[in-house]
Amino acid sequence: MFGDGPIGLLVAESLRAACAAEIYVVEVSEQRAAKGLELGATAALDPTKEAVVERIKELTHGDVDVAFEVTDVPVVLQQAIDSTRYEGETVIFSLWEKPAIIETIGMVFTGKVVRESVCYRDIFSAVMDLMWNRFSPAEKLATKRITLDNIVEKGLRRS
Repeated sequence: MFGDGPIGLLVAESLRAACAAEIYVVEVSEQRAAKGLELGATAALDPTKEAVVERIKELTHGDVDVAFEVTDVPVVLQQAIDSTRYEGETVIFSLWEKPAIIETIGMVFTGKVVRESVCYRDIFSAVMDLMWNRFSPAEKLATKRITLDNIVEKGLRRS
């Protein structure tokens, strides 16, 4: 899971509910990484402190089957792709504000797949069911409280 904000936490909770064997969180915010661990992630990795792709390969003794990109940070997309196994899959949940450039030659020779999930159409109802049935109560997923008068600057335009 590349990005452990609210959407990343919901995706991770969905993976946990689906009995994923291991969930690795890549996140620069210590607070968000801690929340991911609290909710059951196997490990939290900080890309500003370590080479996360190499660390994931070390922890998994190979690569991951599926990587989820939930950051809207162009360089992270390539890291997510690079962390997947031969014929692995990277799912993009971000709505990009800037173009992301990826190295496609490696994908051609490894059969890796990149796909998107626009507005979470593939999992939205399942995630809402999890929250409704209290598997993932919304209050557990909050990493920060923002007042309405600060929503744009501290929430939507957060750097």
